[in-house]
Amino acid sequence: MRKRFLKRATALAMATAMAAGSATTAFAGQWKQDATGYWWDENGSYPKNEWKWLDGNGDGISESYYFGADGYLLTNTTTPDGYTVNADGQWVENGVVKTQGAVKNSGNSGNSGTPAKSNAKQHSLVSYMRDVDKLENTTKVNPVGTGLVYPTQKVQAGDNLWWENTSGGSEYILYYYGPRGDYKSAGYTDKMYMNAQVYPTFDSWTTPAGVTIDYLGRVLDDNGKIKTATAEEIGATYAGGTVRDVTYDANYPLKRVVDLYALNIENLNADNWYTDEKSHHDLRGHNSFIVSPNNAYIISKLTGQTNTMHDDSWYSEEERKALNDVCEVLKNWLNSFDFEHATEPERLAKIQELLRGSQYDNEVKNNPSLHTYNAYHQVLLNKKGVCIDYANTGHLLATLLGLKCAIVGDTVHACWIVQVDGVPHMAENGGINLTDDWRETSKLGTRQSYNYNFGEYIHYE
Repeated sequence: MRKRFLKRATALAMATAMAAGSATTAFAGQWKQDATGYWWDENGSYPKNEWKWLDGNGDGISESYYFGADGYLLTNTTTPDGYTVNADGQWVENGVVKTQGAVKNSGNSGNSGTPAKSNAKQHSLVSYMRDVDKLENTTKVNPVGTGLVYPTQKVQAGDNLWWENTSGGSEYILYYYGPRGDYKSAGYTDKMYMNAQVYPTFDSWTTPAGVTIDYLGRVLDDNGKIKTATAEEIGATYAGGTVRDVTYDANYPLKRVVDLYALNIENLNADNWYTDEKSHHDLRGHNSFIVSPNNAYIISKLTGQTNTMHDDSWYSEEERKALNDVCEVLKNWLNSFDFEHATEPERLAKIQELLRGSQYDNEVKNNPSLHTYNAYHQVLLNKKGVCIDYANTGHLLATLLGLKCAIVGDTVHACWIVQVDGVPHMAENGGINLTDDWRETSKLGTRQSYNYNFGEYIHYE
């Protein structure tokens, strides 16, 4: 662990942060050590009496660490809230290290959540622009808006062959995971590129199994083109939820779309949200997000569901007031337009409209120690925030309207990617780039990633 920490001491990636259970700011951090032990330095401050998800070796996988009252990392012990950490300080269950995130090239979610007893809190919300007629009536019928549809992510196609959907769209790519053979004897090497990922230097290579692949393991046809297929062609389908047949209730505006937008927190709890039964079709990251403390509170107030993860007494009076203020803003916003009938671009436009007028908080940027507020409250009520505040808020707003969203970046800067009609668009702070397909802008799947802060892959939560 010592070498890993010091080799690449980076805080957890934002794409992982949105699925993790603890709030994370977009400020640089690093491991430090003295005679007593290790601690995590965040511009002069450090976590105490809390869990932190940290990607210690930069592989896209984050482990959970607990820091004691003095700020030092706990190792080889049981934490105050009853969890076990190993010699590296990582949370383990039955000897297995619990993780969050996705192994590069796989797009798979992590296998765990934050310890249920930890004092972890998460946030999220975001934007676009365009007006929709204001809702006048109190009953909605014949909804036409689409909900969250998560396709099957991996379908086996043969020995060491898998169709994979890692971009959040409808296209599947054929990957090969078998032995590649000795390509180095042919003069090729492994090289680290500007996005901090390592790839072989060949453009195409024929494996011992006779399968021709590119440097990412994508199967190539006889013309050198990447093999792709639609969900229908490989039999990967998933029907989304439906609208509940109840009268629209302005007090609980999301009550009818609980199933359509996959907001059913009543059926999720600390023991089942990550199970195969509840995380089918790649819903694990989404479930982790909606059951995190702040999000579960907000969703329960907007849908009329019971918060099965935390009752109101779990929150302090100050936290409840801030969250109730946020809920009031969101309730008024949802009641102002017919989101059930709105198209995905129209829903994204309403997000942009809600965020319009918010300003970047340069004061917090220049003095990170001031970053102590509720991100949602800061962006939606105080109308200011830093990049991670906007990314978190955008993620929440997108989820409330049935749009897929992911956060990408690192501790220096975070952006959020929101998918509309199958196309992902990058949003930075309160603005969204609607003219470009983010997969093309970021040169997804090439060696020349446009910025090393953003990896080759995006995994929608």
